[in-house]
Amino acid sequence: MFQTYVIRERKPQREKPTKIFDDDDEEEEVETKDESGQTIQRTPKTDQYTVAITEILDGSNFYFQKIGEGTKSLGEMMNVFQSRKWDTETPFEPTEKFTFAAARFSADNLWYRARVTKLILPETKEEEKKEEKKDQKDKTKPKPEAWEVEYIDYGNKEIVKSDRLRALPKEFSVDKLERQAQEGRLVYVKAPSLDNEYGKDSAAYFKELVWNKELKAQQFPGRGVAQLSLGDPNSKILINAEMITKGYAKVDAGKKMRPRKGQKQTPQKTNDFLKVLEEEEVKAKRGHINMWQYGDNPDSEDEREERSLLR
Repeated sequence: MFQTYVIRERKPQREKPTKIFDDDDEEEEVETKDESGQTIQRTPKTDQYTVAITEILDGSNFYFQKIGEGTKSLGEMMNVFQSRKWDTETPFEPTEKFTFAAARFSADNLWYRARVTKLILPETKEEEKKEEKKDQKDKTKPKPEAWEVEYIDYGNKEIVKSDRLRALPKEFSVDKLERQAQEGRLVYVKAPSLDNEYGKDSAAYFKELVWNKELKAQQFPGRGVAQLSLGDPNSKILINAEMITKGYAKVDAGKKMRPRKGQKQTPQKTNDFLKVLEEEEVKAKRGHINMWQYGDNPDSEDEREERSLLR
C-alpha cells in the first residue's frame, strides 16, 4: 500500500504520510472493446496490484502488464512461440484491420503476438485516383504494401512488411490467452506531449522511474484507460507526485473522478491524494523547476509561440 510512500525532497515536518489508499475498495471488472468488438482493455476487479510498464507513450501515459497468472502463462507461451521456426513459414498479407498475426519486432528480431491496426496502401498518382473512382465498382480493393501492428502483450506499435508477418496459429490466439498489455495513465497527472517543450525530457524521466521494475499500482475509478497511481516499493517513491515535484508534469484536476454509484461525494482518500499532488505543483512552480522555468506552462501552440517571443 502507498500510505508509507514518500515524495522526494518533501519537508521533514510531515512525519506521518497522508493515508490515501484503503484495502477494502473493489471495482467491478469492466471490459473495453474496439470497433471490431474485440476486448482491448479489461479493468481488474481489485484496486491494488503489481504491474510492469511495457511501453511509454509520454510522461503520464503508458502500457502495462498486470503481474500474475496472466504474465506467467505468457512467459510459458513465449518459450514455445520463440522456438517455432517462423522463418520457414509463408509470409502473411492480412486484408482486414484487427487481424491477429505473429510479427517480428525490429528492435530484437524476435516474434511476438500482434494485431493489425492499419493497412498501409500504396500511393497512387492523381490521374490514377480519378480513374479509380470511375471504375470503383469494377475494381478490387488495392493490396496493402505494409501493415501497422500493435504487439498485444506489450502495447508498442510499428509498421512491418509481409516478410515480417505470419498467420497466428490457434494455440497462440487470444482465446487461449487474452492480451496482456493494458493502457494506463498516471491519475490526476498531465505530462507535456512529446512534440511540446519538455515532452521528451518528461518521458525520459518517467522511464527512469519505472522501467524494468515491478511497481505497486492503485486503481482509481474510471472506464477505458486505467487511471493509476504507481509506487516503487524499493525507493518508496510515489511516481505521480515525483513527476510533478520535478516539474515534468502538472496536476490534471479536470480529470477528477466522480463519486461511485451510491456515493454522494468523492471519497476522502481521493481528495487527499489530489491535495498532495497540488501541494507539489505549487512548490515546483515557486521553484521554477523545468516546465515551470518561465512561469505557468502553456498548453496551446499559440501560447507557446507567444512565450517564445518574450524570451
